[in-house]
Amino acid sequence: MRLLKRIKRRIFKIGSVLFKKKKKPNKNAIWVFGMQKSGTTAIAGLLSHRSGLSVTLDTEMLWNPYFKDILDGRLDFIKHINANPDDFSNQIIKEPSASQLINFIEDYFNLEKYIFIYRDPHDVIRSILNRLDIPGDKVDIDIDSVNVNWRYIFGDGTKYIEKLANLWLKVYSQDEYIYNSNSLFVNYDTFKKDKIKFIDNLCSELQLPIKNDISDIINKDFQPRGNSDVDLKLFFGEHNYQVILSVCDEKKRSLEKSFV
Repeated sequence: MRLLKRIKRRIFKIGSVLFKKKKKPNKNAIWVFGMQKSGTTAIAGLLSHRSGLSVTLDTEMLWNPYFKDILDGRLDFIKHINANPDDFSNQIIKEPSASQLINFIEDYFNLEKYIFIYRDPHDVIRSILNRLDIPGDKVDIDIDSVNVNWRYIFGDGTKYIEKLANLWLKVYSQDEYIYNSNSLFVNYDTFKKDKIKFIDNLCSELQLPIKNDISDIINKDFQPRGNSDVDLKLFFGEHNYQVILSVCDEKKRSLEKSFV
């Protein structure tokens, strides 16, 4: 009798695995774009909790080597996500590297509404460096000392501030996606001023329900917090501060007109 029960349990377990519904990428997912450390995790996480929608907060499936292989045409994006559907099956998807892959994403996902988050370049770069415990006032850094998952945005480590500034410029020069009628282009500084109102406004714009209270998690650190109280000129030094200014300032001024 015991043997028969064990056999039945085994058959049931095997059947559950065989007939378990395989996940598929969610073509109607709401994507959250923006530079690394621009508030994408906090905003996506709070939006998910407020609305009750499932969320992906970062996916290794769009990190290197996949990221570079997709960009260079060695990896078919659609085949890749269909072969690895779990992280792409949720209702909200946030992954900063995806901000450089929107042209691939729109070939598969509907992108009827998506969020694009803006943050000041000096603040973004300072926050990245805080996150990785890297100083802001050097010319070069040892790339081997950088977390392996972040190395691709630092190149070989030489003139690393200039590289990060140019990455910011690249992400925020996608006018065709930022000023698109499907885009909710929002400012991280606005989020910080009144987080609940900001999230509720997103729910309204996206026609999402307001299901859950977020007052107890509104200041949750979804990622390690940087030191936003530093004097940026002291943190970067005059040279690096001016490097960011020279690369980003014109685009920054143009974009910030959207929030006046």
